[in-house]
Parts: sequence; C-alpha cells; structure tokens
Amino acid sequence: MNTNLGRDINELSVDTVKGFAKDIQSSGLSIL
Repeated sequence: MNTNLGRDINELSVDTVKGFAKDIQSSGLSIL
C-alpha cells in the first residue's frame, strides 16, 4: 500500500474543507 497516496488524499480533503468553509463565510452563512 502506498502511504504517499493516503497523504495526498488527506491533504486534498483538508483543502476541500478549507475551500468549503471559505465559501460559507463569503456567503455570510458562517455556521462553522
């Protein structure tokens, strides 16, 4: 099993969550 793959997926997930939170804040619906 490739540990680098798991790390890449983890970083991608973090970026997605950050982007999602940013979109929510710019929409004025900061629930988080």
